[in-house]
Amino acid sequence: MKRAAILLSACGVLCAIMALSYYYSSHYFLNNAITSIGTIIDFEKVESFDETGSAIEVQFFPMIEFNDTQGQAVQFVANISEDNPQQKKGTQVNILYLAEQPHKAKIYSWQSLWLETVVLVLFSLVFFTMAAFRFYR
Repeated sequence: MKRAAILLSACGVLCAIMALSYYYSSHYFLNNAITSIGTIIDFEKVESFDETGSAIEVQFFPMIEFNDTQGQAVQFVANISEDNPQQKKGTQVNILYLAEQPHKAKIYSWQSLWLETVVLVLFSLVFFTMAAFRFYR
């Protein structure tokens, strides 16, 4: 039982370290990013298939174009997907980007900036809770 608790605790620590890494990365990004307006120019379709080759999930990632501070047109594919895109081509969205890496821009939204961090924190809490129950059993 204690061996399982140690393993669960190790998983919790790993998730917590990853969450801290994502937190600091997002924090740095927010503090150093330039705000701009981008336009959805297309959607990148990504399909997931089962063992038989049948599509089981289709997601659409918006392809966005904006002009950086130099006036150069930059395109990027957002890291936020939708099953059925609510936004249409031509829709303008707020974006953030680093001057030295404009191709790594992000849509300015909670999901784009913080979702990974929150999910990892929740996973670490689950692992720590399970470890505590195993340890005191």
